[in-house]
Amino acid sequence: MNYPYILADVFTSEPFGGNPLAVFPSADGLTAEEMQLIARELNLSETSFVFSPNEGKATHTVRIFTPSKELPFAGHPTIGTAVVIAGFGSHDNATQPLELVFEEGVGNVPVKVTRLEDQSYFATLKARAATVDYDVPSIAALAKLLCLPVEAVRADVLKPAAVSCGVPFTMIPLANRDYLAACTLNMEAWQALLAGRDAAQVYPFVVDHDRREVHVRMFAPAFGQPEDAATGAAAAALGSFLSQSYDLRDISEWRIHQGAYMGRKSVLNVKVVPHLQDAGAVELGGSAVVIGEGKIYGRLLARFHNSHDEGACHA
Repeated sequence: MNYPYILADVFTSEPFGGNPLAVFPSADGLTAEEMQLIARELNLSETSFVFSPNEGKATHTVRIFTPSKELPFAGHPTIGTAVVIAGFGSHDNATQPLELVFEEGVGNVPVKVTRLEDQSYFATLKARAATVDYDVPSIAALAKLLCLPVEAVRADVLKPAAVSCGVPFTMIPLANRDYLAACTLNMEAWQALLAGRDAAQVYPFVVDHDRREVHVRMFAPAFGQPEDAATGAAAAALGSFLSQSYDLRDISEWRIHQGAYMGRKSVLNVKVVPHLQDAGAVELGGSAVVIGEGKIYGRLLARFHNSHDEGACHA
């Protein structure tokens, strides 16, 4: 049995922009070991696998893998997978928004896909309010982590924190975009400071509060990603974090820019409803475009298993 996949660029309306994703729309039968093997082979920031749902409220079960590990939740594969299902499933001609519920590691994730007038797709997902933990390394240590001077890191109303809507990130507010462009990850400092923490992912950002615009980068060596072009889970957490930090009482909307320093411009839209905690407190939205397709040969997976079984030691 072969396993087809579809390639999509997520958080962009332009082919070859945004964050690339491989979606396996019919993954029933694949094991966790095989999914990890495939994700490592494709070597994208994430690869998603779609299964029949395990429980009543979900429309699909979705599992997400980086080249090195499985994730309980990630925004870019959730958005991209929803667009692929809408565009290639039985709903490809639907004029009404398609409502989906993905069963992921964090629980059920509601997703809505809308077909736009230009025939492209825009998807939104709902997430819980972010948890915020200020137990992070010192300002000086975080500046060293990013190869920046101490004055580059803000510590006013915005402070560095570990923030999560399912996957934790060490978020580091910077003073301006020049520092954001100049920063690079000091791997020796990362090993000493964050490698053993849950929030090992590094997320420097610069916020324009008045315009509700944020420019960000994301480094995730623990996921096998030197830098990521668009990180939905981080964007959702960031929007919630900003709403909490600025004590915003009304609904706030943020436009988050990422990937420019990699040549893959991405735009992520986040809406935050204050004082909510459950799914719906944060909405993450973005466009996606399908750019190609392929397949993994099942016989090669079988051959891989056979070769490893033959090489195993037996008592």
